[in-house]
Amino acid sequence: MTDYNPAYITEVASTIFDQIKATTTWSERGSWGAHSWQATLYKGMPALAFRCSGLLHKGWVYVAYNEGPDVYEVILVNTRGREKKRIEEVYCDELGWLLDKEIERGEMPEEVYFRKAMADSRRKMGTPQE
Repeated sequence: MTDYNPAYITEVASTIFDQIKATTTWSERGSWGAHSWQATLYKGMPALAFRCSGLLHKGWVYVAYNEGPDVYEVILVNTRGREKKRIEEVYCDELGWLLDKEIERGEMPEEVYFRKAMADSRRKMGTPQE
């Protein structure tokens, strides 16, 4: 395991965040309910972590930089702190669609996703279902 200084961890997390912003829209990130963005270490790798409350995943998301092969690992951790899923060998240009797929959309057809997303939004806002 490598010892990383805080400035390097912050730099890597900032780069990851910029790559996520470059490969997603504001509304996509908003649909994840993403918050509490932070630079951290995950299993010895510099990472960007954030909490989310998406349609498919609620809990923490870690995007960790694996320096050896120069790729990312995306790790989904549920609200109880258990690792739910790990996706290895993710390239920077794949981050946006992969995060949106894992947190919010899955493999649902657009009309199914839209119906479920609207119901989830109403539930989160405490408004009656239609």
